[in-house]
Amino acid sequence: MINMTEWAMKCLNKGQIEEIIDPHLSRLIRTKSLEKFVETAVKCLADYGVDRPTMGDVLWSLEYSLQLQGSVPTTSKMDSLNEVAQLSSEVHEGKSGLKDNLSDASMSNVFSQLMESEGR
Repeated sequence: MINMTEWAMKCLNKGQIEEIIDPHLSRLIRTKSLEKFVETAVKCLADYGVDRPTMGDVLWSLEYSLQLQGSVPTTSKMDSLNEVAQLSSEVHEGKSGLKDNLSDASMSNVFSQLMESEGR
């Protein structure tokens, strides 16, 4: 059992954001777009509700992040289908590219923020 939030924040604090990004997507993400997306996510994880952005602010930030991403060079439909097929076989074979470095993550309170009515 993994506390994904804690694991992701540890990766971010260590400067290892690439650990939490799907390796098949990482080459397509523009730096400024990723920075805005991460900034938005971190704000949503503030300890106190009053410090978190409103849903409207989150929506605006995510739309802005999408605008910063702009268009990514497209691949042909056949290339996309081949990538999906390759991904599917990698997942079935256990080679999905996910890192298994979870030794720093707390395993005890999975989804604790969702279960506690008082919040963080």
